[in-house]
Parts: sequence; structure tokens; C-alpha cells
Amino acid sequence: MFFSSTFGALAQTFAALVIFIAGYLALLLCAVAGIVIAHFFYKGARLFWHHVVAPHASTDALRARLAAAGRMAWSQVGILGHHIATARRSSL
Repeated sequence: MFFSSTFGALAQTFAALVIFIAGYLALLLCAVAGIVIAHFFYKGARLFWHHVVAPHASTDALRARLAAAGRMAWSQVGILGHHIATARRSSL
């Protein structure tokens, strides 16, 4: 009698664990599928935007951005090239 009630409780606990794990695996699968779908929507939108804008885009703006980035990079190299002054001891 005692064994049959314990076995029934154990079976229900095991069934609940299996349902819990299956639910979380389904949730994980839906999350991954959602991310994949969002990724493809993003890539499709970028491709569509490229085909809409690219024929009319000017290359002068791209050249100006690259030149500005190059100037900023050389400026940062110059700043990093300066020696840092060491701290001086006070005469007190």
C-alpha cells in the first residue's frame, strides 16, 4: 500500500519534471526561431534599403566620412604618442 502511493507520487513528480523541461525547451526553441526570423527581416530590410538608396547615393559623403575618420585616428595616435608627465613631489 505504502509503495504504490509512493510510486504514484514519484511518477507524478517525474512527469512534472518532464513537462517542465519540455516547456522550457519549447520556449528556448521559440526564442531562437524568433531571433532567426528577426535576423532575416533585418537582412532583407537592409538589402531592400541598399537597392532603393544605392543608385542615388553619392560617393562624396563616404569619402568625407573616411577622411574625417582618418584625421581623427591620426590625431589619437599623436595624443597617445606624447609622454605623460610624472607626478612631482611637493616640497612640504
